[in-house]
Amino acid sequence: MKRKNSNNLTGARKKPRVHLNEADSVYDQAKPYRLVTAKFPIDALTPEWSIGTNRPINEPHKRRLLQIFKESGVLRRDAEHRLQVACTKAQVQQMLNYLEQEGSQTQSAVGVSQSARQADVEFLSFENWSSVVGGKAELMAGNHRVEALKEYLRYSQSSEAERWWVCDIYDRDELPSHLHIKLRANREDTILPDNHGQIWTELATFSSNDEELFQGSNKEIENKMLKYLGLSGRVKFPVRRLVTLWKNKNWNLMITRWCQFPIGQATFNISTFEWMASRRIDDFWFAAFDQVIEVVSQIRSQFSFDVQLTDWKKLAGLPQTHSREDVQGLFFPDVESNDEPCPSSTRPRDFLSNISDDIYHSLYQFILSEPTRRFVDIQALLRTTKQDGKLMSIAMSHVSQWMNHSPTKVGDRDNNKPALRNDLIPALEKKYGEDAERKSIALQEQLLRYVQNNTKEFTNTTIDHYLQEYPGEHSNDYIKRFEHVVWRDLLSIVLDFAGPNLQHECMLRFNAEDTRDINSKPSSTITQATCDLICSIPEVAKNPALQSTIAADKLYAIMQPIILRWAVEQCDEALERCRKVWKPSMVTLVDAERKKFETLLEDLRLPDPSVSPPAASGIDVNEPRRSSRTHGSVEEHGPVKSNMCGPTSRSNSRTQPQTAQQLHDLAEVTTGTLKERRKLHRTKQRAPQNTQPHNLPESSKQTRHVITGPRH
Repeated sequence: MKRKNSNNLTGARKKPRVHLNEADSVYDQAKPYRLVTAKFPIDALTPEWSIGTNRPINEPHKRRLLQIFKESGVLRRDAEHRLQVACTKAQVQQMLNYLEQEGSQTQSAVGVSQSARQADVEFLSFENWSSVVGGKAELMAGNHRVEALKEYLRYSQSSEAERWWVCDIYDRDELPSHLHIKLRANREDTILPDNHGQIWTELATFSSNDEELFQGSNKEIENKMLKYLGLSGRVKFPVRRLVTLWKNKNWNLMITRWCQFPIGQATFNISTFEWMASRRIDDFWFAAFDQVIEVVSQIRSQFSFDVQLTDWKKLAGLPQTHSREDVQGLFFPDVESNDEPCPSSTRPRDFLSNISDDIYHSLYQFILSEPTRRFVDIQALLRTTKQDGKLMSIAMSHVSQWMNHSPTKVGDRDNNKPALRNDLIPALEKKYGEDAERKSIALQEQLLRYVQNNTKEFTNTTIDHYLQEYPGEHSNDYIKRFEHVVWRDLLSIVLDFAGPNLQHECMLRFNAEDTRDINSKPSSTITQATCDLICSIPEVAKNPALQSTIAADKLYAIMQPIILRWAVEQCDEALERCRKVWKPSMVTLVDAERKKFETLLEDLRLPDPSVSPPAASGIDVNEPRRSSRTHGSVEEHGPVKSNMCGPTSRSNSRTQPQTAQQLHDLAEVTTGTLKERRKLHRTKQRAPQNTQPHNLPESSKQTRHVITGPRH
């Protein structure tokens, strides 16, 4: 007996039947525009596209194809490996008329060759194309196969009659632009996939033909990109980040310019550029891109070739101000430095190998003519880590609040957030007037270079909490950071450049005070280095319990007082023992270091022990920090860390000092005491929850607060 539908029993509606969405392949869509399938001479093909720019040859992929040809043969008749070619209908008709006159093959008109198109046995031969038609046909897809075949024919010493491949030939004038692009887009795993730069170029080409195509909501744009660019089959392709970049006007324009050159296409990575765009320091990145574009544009204009990334990397190795010896050593390393190279001089095989000797020598003279011309190491810039980029942005946010008491507020989901440097302009106008806009870019460049060169100092776990603590009502708390050299020097850069024009209430005092008068607070990296070393030990590194930030915080809290006390004692003993035999400079050094360690140890002292301390660490560790008015919530950035295993900045900002007696007790914990504590712990586990231990050793009581307390 058939079961009744439970939905009908409850009165619920039936779910509507989902319509099966069928889609034709790009080859089926382009079939009406295919003129003929024929054997075509590879020397009559050009890789230059009428729409967009073709990518350069990828040598490793060409070598892989060559190896496949050697091992398995050339599948040039196979339907899955046909080349996609575009030319005019008149050119094909001219070739068909020639074949009909020759009588070897008959074809009355284009559009009647259905059997020939689908036949797997014999194809029309257009091998005399060059002599009959003259012009070259556009190779839309298959450039690597053609170049690998040429290499294979040279290797096998084959005759000229073998220089052909079966091609699907399309009507260049009638083929829609979106199909033109789809036919040349390589998406299959057996074919070299388009890189991110090539995909962006295709996207820009689509948009240039229809500016409204990629408009609308993020989801609508995402679906259109997946459809038009054929990205649906790509695993983990960052299409959402691609949409974010596309909707960012400044980055859209820059990336489109950048990807017009092989260097740009080779270095563009969607995920990297997306986080760079989110930092709101566009001009810093764009300055480097513009310098590269300027030089490669000059070379393209004057010498009619494009510099590839591998060659640019060698040019970027030249000193910023390069001498004749520097340039000659790169271009003509085998020529004596006293001799003048000529076009016939020996040149490296792996540098600019795709240009003639004359152009090579002319480029050499071009670079010699301007010794200060910069070849920016763009790969080094793009190796900037996401954490470093976050640090640079946070530092700029602090400076923008120093110089502007009403910094711009932004929304988290805004694709076109204003640059952080815009908040510097009102204060800079007081000194530079109408030139303030340009000066804000220069100041930002100077500040970010400084931050880049001092990332370890800013992220030192003893002071990294300052990054997340923005100017507020408690000015004395905020300005404590300037006791540390790295923050004081950042402030000095601002004052030297902008003058006494700080605006925030807690920074006004520095408009009159000299930053050199700020007392520097001593610091030591011994504890952090020791903790980092412990975390790198395999036994610790493989154990997630020991790798957690909580474990690292506790390790730091334990090690800090012990190491400082050890350092003070060792300096004291050494000075007493060796003062008379050491050089005065050595005595001065050790004495200064002893005072530094002693000062740091003094900073760990607690208030009077007779006064009951606050619960736990004295401050709720879950208390939110003051957020940036220019960045939004703290969560937008999160803490910046230099070491994943290192202590967190949160506990660092909630420290409580220790008494000298507690530090002494901590260092003097004996094996017997530790055994007593373990025994007590086992007793507690067996006892009822409300039972309190009464036999805890006094030294353990004092030690326990230090171990479980926050680090310093």
